[in-house]
Amino acid sequence: MKIKILVSLLVATLVACNNNHVLNHNDLKEMELDGNKLVKSDVNKTELVIKNGVFLSSTRSYTQYFCNECEEPVAVAESVSADNSATRFSGTTTQETGVAESDRVKYNGKTMYLASNRDIYSGGGDQAPHIRVLDKQSDDSLLEVAIIPTDKNANYLSDLYLNDQRMMAIYSKNKVDDLTTAGGNSVVGIAAESYWYQPQAFGVNINDVTDHATPTELVNYSIDGHVLSSRRIGNKVYIVSAYQPELSTYSRDLSSDYEMQSLYQDVLDTDISDLLPTITKKGSSAESLVDIDQCYVPDSTLDETGFNKITTLTTFDLNDPETFNSICVIAPLDGLYASPNNLYLYGRIFEQENNQYKTVIHQFALNDDKISYAASGSVLGHLAWNNSHLRFSERDEFLRVVTSDNNVLNDNNDRVHRLFVLKSNEQQQLETVATLPNDENPAPIGKPNEDIYAVRYFADKAYVVTFRRTDPLFVIDLSEPTHPVIAGELEIPGYSGYLQPLNDNFILGIGQQIDPNTNGLVNATEQEFTEGAKAELYDVSNPNNPIVAATLVYENRSSVAEWDYHALTQLKVDDTNFKFSFPLSGWQRSIASNGDLNWQYFQSMQMVEVSLDNGGVLNNVGNLTTDSNYYGSWGDRSVIHSDVFYYIRDNLVWQTYWSNPTNMTGPY
Repeated sequence: MKIKILVSLLVATLVACNNNHVLNHNDLKEMELDGNKLVKSDVNKTELVIKNGVFLSSTRSYTQYFCNECEEPVAVAESVSADNSATRFSGTTTQETGVAESDRVKYNGKTMYLASNRDIYSGGGDQAPHIRVLDKQSDDSLLEVAIIPTDKNANYLSDLYLNDQRMMAIYSKNKVDDLTTAGGNSVVGIAAESYWYQPQAFGVNINDVTDHATPTELVNYSIDGHVLSSRRIGNKVYIVSAYQPELSTYSRDLSSDYEMQSLYQDVLDTDISDLLPTITKKGSSAESLVDIDQCYVPDSTLDETGFNKITTLTTFDLNDPETFNSICVIAPLDGLYASPNNLYLYGRIFEQENNQYKTVIHQFALNDDKISYAASGSVLGHLAWNNSHLRFSERDEFLRVVTSDNNVLNDNNDRVHRLFVLKSNEQQQLETVATLPNDENPAPIGKPNEDIYAVRYFADKAYVVTFRRTDPLFVIDLSEPTHPVIAGELEIPGYSGYLQPLNDNFILGIGQQIDPNTNGLVNATEQEFTEGAKAELYDVSNPNNPIVAATLVYENRSSVAEWDYHALTQLKVDDTNFKFSFPLSGWQRSIASNGDLNWQYFQSMQMVEVSLDNGGVLNNVGNLTTDSNYYGSWGDRSVIHSDVFYYIRDNLVWQTYWSNPTNMTGPY
């Protein structure tokens, strides 16, 4: 008994002598999402939150928070992407007009920039990830005129931004110096990033491509952590990254309470600079990516609260690449939605005591090229895993968001989907001003146990696709933001995984055609029913009665464009005519002469014309295949330039014409 008392006294004395916060490690609590507003707290308190989190994460295998949509990873909210009918060439499909998104291909009508990675199968060899620069020739072929390197330690490159004469590349990389010593103590090592499934660093290169044949590297950064998401608005690129320092305790004896408290004290004694992410400019020494006094924590944070995931929002000016500005948030976050006026960081958590999910949202305003904290709030439910940002939309200072959850009040534990409308107030709260369903409009969004497969907004309408065996497309009227109502519903076989609004009256959907009478068993019905990838045109001119205008089905195929909308390419020809292309993949079955059954993987690029005249028409134009040895469909892209068509597969490009797709040249 005396020994235990002596140990406790020693622990208390140790902590009291070395730190102003007299805390026992057993009193530390992991941070939870609560929707409280963010504040720039006392610097010492912010440090304590991080250090508490480092201790907890290293001693309790605290790894419950991770990235929902890491880049690595859509076309419009108000109009159809950018109106490219004047430029006559396609661009990257985006969610919001005025907010650019990164992708592996950028094209300006004269030059194509292609993010290329190691691939020994298609001739790429073992060259480090790089950007191929290809010029359009007079015969519409492409000629490689330059290679823009990234970094010898780069792992994977898929994110490019092109604005005027500036090219930015964002890529994952190995961090060479990924283990440092904390506070001179050889026993406590601070690991730069503990997640085995995330890169430990990422790179940012900015090049001047005024003379694209001889590009000039302006700056090359190496940054701790991994990218969650990024967006470009004008000449500013906003990168949201996460960094999670943890302890290496393999040589410590932590079998006693005294040793645990001693370890905690070592963490408290660690210089905060050893725990913050760094940024290293090529040829210079590392510096902190963010200052501790530029970090926000929830207003409810207590001294015993701990959280070690540092989410950083960094602004790069493409016209001034030598400078950057960063703020950080110490809270569970995993996604970004961006409008032209605001950035919204969001995260989700499961509340065990209430058996439900909750999503917390933090709004940051873009004013005079500066980022300022605006408001925070929370809503019930989660945003799913894929393309969660598409569940958001901002219009006239209202934020609309669709969430999903299980209904704990229902004995069947049915899924419940809700739409929330929020608006920031003077108390820096994102206040919920409307929900759907509600007492006045109690009809559910979706049938029992249906999942949400797609959400898109267009002006004052929201379109939601739910699915189990059939696909109800719900049209939600948001013309009165505080009184949303389900205007109409359309039920069809299968589902659309991605929705592309074309104008006020028509939407294109990409998804799957599935027999509603079979549970997925082909030929289980008396009537013949073709299952496979589906392109479907919806007429929503009457929101109370949406109808199918046209459908194309590709048997035994699927399209990556369902979940990677950058794979969908569009060119607006005029107000009623569009060109679309998207990858298709699947397996072809054949029977050999000896009766053996053979399967062969099939990959192609589908070309489709959309006409909104005569009630809406879809027309197959071509289906392109290549002799590439590359296996898989991720990263397949296309570019439409008037009648010229480029098919990008792996690190190579093929060329043909929309009016005559049977003759294809390349690869380039």
